[in-house]
Amino acid sequence: MSPGKPEHFTLIPLTFSVASPPCGAYPSLEAEVYHRVNCDLCASVLNSTEARDQNAAERFQIVTLRSRLNLFTCRNLVPLLACVALLSVTGTPTLVHAQPASIPTSGQAMPEAVSFVSESTAPADDIENVEDHPNHPLTRPRTLEDDQNIARKSQASVGNMPDVPVVREVEIVGAWGDDLQKAKRVVQSRPDEPLDPTRQREDIRRLYELGIFSPNIQVQAEPVDGGVKLQYLVESNPRVSDIRITGNQRIDSNRLLGQVPVKKGEIYSIQAQNKISDSITRYYEENGFTDAVVRVSEQQAGPNGVTVDISVDEGTKIKIKDLVIRGNDNYRDIALKLRVTNRGSWGPFKRYYNESRFGHDLDVIRVQYMARGYLDVIVNRGEFIYAEDQSWVSPVIEVTEGPRYRVGNLEARGFSLYGREEILQPFRSLQGDYYDAKAFNTASVQVTNMYGDEGFLQANVEPDFHKDPARGLVDVDVAVSEGPRIYVGDVRILSQAYPEDMESGWLRRFYSRFSPPVQDEVVQREVRLRPGQVYRRFDEVRTRERLKALSIFEDVKVHDQLSADANVRDCVVEVTQGDTANLIFGVGFGDVQGGFVYGNYVERNLFGMARDLRVSALLGTKALNFEVSYLDRYFLGNDLAARFSAYHNTYSRPGGLQATTTGGSAEFTRPLNEYLKDSLRVRLDSNSFDFDKKSDRPAAKIDDYVAATLRYRLSHDTRDDLFFPTEGHILAGGVETGMADGFLLKLEGQYAQYTALGDHWVWASNNVVGLMPFNADDIGYNDRFFMGGAQDMRGFRLAGAGPHDRRNEDLALGGSTKILLQNELRYPFTDTISGVAFADVGTLGADAFDIGKPRASLGVGVRMRLPIAQVALDLAVPVVKKKDDQTQIFHFTLSSAF
Repeated sequence: MSPGKPEHFTLIPLTFSVASPPCGAYPSLEAEVYHRVNCDLCASVLNSTEARDQNAAERFQIVTLRSRLNLFTCRNLVPLLACVALLSVTGTPTLVHAQPASIPTSGQAMPEAVSFVSESTAPADDIENVEDHPNHPLTRPRTLEDDQNIARKSQASVGNMPDVPVVREVEIVGAWGDDLQKAKRVVQSRPDEPLDPTRQREDIRRLYELGIFSPNIQVQAEPVDGGVKLQYLVESNPRVSDIRITGNQRIDSNRLLGQVPVKKGEIYSIQAQNKISDSITRYYEENGFTDAVVRVSEQQAGPNGVTVDISVDEGTKIKIKDLVIRGNDNYRDIALKLRVTNRGSWGPFKRYYNESRFGHDLDVIRVQYMARGYLDVIVNRGEFIYAEDQSWVSPVIEVTEGPRYRVGNLEARGFSLYGREEILQPFRSLQGDYYDAKAFNTASVQVTNMYGDEGFLQANVEPDFHKDPARGLVDVDVAVSEGPRIYVGDVRILSQAYPEDMESGWLRRFYSRFSPPVQDEVVQREVRLRPGQVYRRFDEVRTRERLKALSIFEDVKVHDQLSADANVRDCVVEVTQGDTANLIFGVGFGDVQGGFVYGNYVERNLFGMARDLRVSALLGTKALNFEVSYLDRYFLGNDLAARFSAYHNTYSRPGGLQATTTGGSAEFTRPLNEYLKDSLRVRLDSNSFDFDKKSDRPAAKIDDYVAATLRYRLSHDTRDDLFFPTEGHILAGGVETGMADGFLLKLEGQYAQYTALGDHWVWASNNVVGLMPFNADDIGYNDRFFMGGAQDMRGFRLAGAGPHDRRNEDLALGGSTKILLQNELRYPFTDTISGVAFADVGTLGADAFDIGKPRASLGVGVRMRLPIAQVALDLAVPVVKKKDDQTQIFHFTLSSAF
C-alpha cells in the first residue's frame, strides 16, 4: 500500500486486461474503475499477495497501520455491457460479455495459471524438475508437451472449436464519417487472418478507449463463402444538450460552467463525466472548499442527447493560520510541513483546512519518521487552536519520536539460484547505519532484478525486520521466494496509429503514401524476447528502450501476460504511433555558424519501415550548409544499418580562411551483440580553401585536395539514454586510412563514463585520444586534429587552442596528437531542462607523439531537449591558455558536448 493513500480506504485501478477478482466479479471495461473494498474473500487473498506488489520498505513503514486499512474492494462492482461474440461458423451468432484476455471464454475451464492465488508466495516447484532447476539451459527446444500446450491454447482462443474460421471481411456498423475512420484505424482484426477472440477483445478495448462510443460494443460473425464476416456493432455516445448546476451557494454558476471541460454539443461519455467531476472538485479546492463533494448525473434529452446535472455540496471553509507540530526534536518543522496537505498559510498564499485529509497527514509524518529509523514513533492528533470568531484554525500534531534504530544482523533464506553472499551483498553497506527505508527498497529491487534477468519473474524479495529495543538495533532477514523459471510463449504486437483526417488536403493524402502507419515488422525486429527463450526482464526493458529509440512511437508498453502454461508467459508489445515527421524553420546563433537561419525536415518512418530521411539547410554569417541523408536500419532485410549522406559545407574560420567541402559518404553499421557494434564508412569529398584580402597569407601551405578514405570503428555503448544518460559508458576506437592531400592514417579512441551519484546528480566523464604517425603539415587541412569550440575544448573559439601559423597568428594549423579530458556534473531540473558544471583539459601537438602544451577551462551550462536535437548553452572561462590562443566565453550549439 502506498503511504500516500488516505487511511480510510485504498483505491485500486482495474483495467480490461486484469484477471477477475477472487469473488468472481468481472472488472469493468472502463479505463480506470475505482472501488472500495469490503469483500472478505478478496481481502484475504490480497493479504497474501500484497507483499509482492509493494516494496519492502513501504511494508515495514506502514506495519502499524495495516490493521486499520482495507486492502481491496469488490462489492458493488458492476461490469459494463461490453460484449464479444462467441463465434460459430453456422447458426445465429451468440453474444456474451467481453472478458479480459486472461479469463477463458464460455465453455472453457479456468486454467490453473489464471488462479488469483499469489504465485510468488506459493512454494516453488520441486527442484528436481529440470525445467525449474537453476542450471536448466536458457533456451530449450520445443517438445511434444509444448506442442500440446500450444494446441490447447489455440483451441481455447476460439472457444474450443475444432476448426478456426478465416475472417473474410471486417465491418464497423453504427459509425459514420470521422468516427468510422478512427474506428478503422484502431481495429486490429484483418481479412484473410484466422478468427482470434483474443484480438477481438483487444479491438473492443481500443474502440472503447477512443471515447466516442458507448460501452455496449458488440462483435458478431456472419458465415460467408470461405469464412466469416466480422462485424463490430457500435453506438455513438450522446451529445450534451444542456448543463445544469445545483447546490452551489458561494460560487456563481457561470464561474463553475467556465470550469466544465465538456461544452454543449460535444460528446458525452464516462470519461467526460469523470473529467467534469474532477474539474469542479479541483476548482472548489483551489477556492478553499476542500470538503466539497461533486456528483455528476445525466438525463436523456431527445434521441441522441443528454442533460448533464452537476450537484454540489460545498461543505465548510476555514483558513489555516499555521500547522503546529510538537515533539519533533530530530525533524525540522519545514521538512514535515512540506509533505502534508493541511499546512499553514503564508502571506498571500492561503490554505484551508481539510478534515478528510488530516488522518492522511498523520500517516505521512509517521511514515517519514519510520523511514529514517524511528520505528517506535507515535503521531497523534492534538488539541486544535481556533480563533474566537472561528475564522481560522491551527491544527496541532503531537509527536513522540522514540529511539532511532540502526541495522543489526543480516541473514538470508529461501535462495537456491544465488549464494547467500550474492543475496546479501546489496544490503551489506546498510549494516551498522541508521535504518533507511529508501536504501532497503533499492537493495530489494536490485536482488529482484537479478532474479528477473534470469527468468524468475515471480521472485519475491521481502526483508523481514525484527526490532530489538534493548540493543537499539533492527535485525533483517531477507526472505526470498524464487518461484519457477518462466519462458516466452507468443509475442503479440498491438499497434495503434492516429486516425487519418478525411478532410485533409490532397498533399497530405499524397504524403501518406510515403509515410503509412508503422508496419508490425518494424516492431517485431526490435523485440529481444523470442518464443521458447527464458523470459528475462532485462530483455523486456531493452525491447522498450529500442522501440523508444526509433522516435516514431508516442507510447511504448512491453509486459508479460499469463498463458495456459504456468511456466510460460506471452510477451505483449503495445505501441501507439506518434508524429514521425518534423519541418522546422528558425533563427539562431552558434560558434561555427555565427548568426543564421535554417530549415530542417525529418521523416523517421519512410514507407512505414522506420527509415530516416533528413534534409537540412543553413545560411549563416560564418557558414553555408546543405545536407541530405537517408538511413535504412535494416539494409536489404538484414541487421546491417546503412546511412547515405550528401553534403555541401562552407565555413569561415579565424584567420580569414574560408573552407568549402562538397562530397558524400556511405556508412554501414553492424550489431555484434546488444551493446557492441562495428561500422565501416566510405568518404569521398572535395576540399577547397581561400583567404580574404584583409588577412595575412599564412606561412604554412594550405592546398586544395580531394579526400578518399575508409574508416573502421568499433564501439561498445551501454548508455541508458542518448541525450541525458545517467549510467553506462561508451568505449570506442577507430582507424581511418586513405588519401587526403597525402597518405592518411588516423587513429582515434574514446571512453565516456556516466555515473549516478544520488538525488538525480550525474557525473559524466569523456576522454578522447587521437594520433596520426606523422606531421600535421603532411595531411590535408580539414583532416587534421583541432581543439576548441562548443563541442570540444570549451572556453576557446573553434580550433582556437593549439598550434597557430607564425605569420597569420589567428589561423589554427591543427595537429597530429590530441588528448582531451572532459568532466561534467549534471542535474535535471525537469524532464527537458538540465544544468551542468564542467571542467575541460586538453593538449594538441603538431607532430606525432608530441603532447604539446596543456589548456584548461571551467564553466557552467544549461541543456534543453528539443524534438530534433538538444540545445546547449555554456559559459566557460579559460584557466590555462597560451598567448596566441583565441578564447570565447559563451557557447551555443544544437547538441551537447558529449
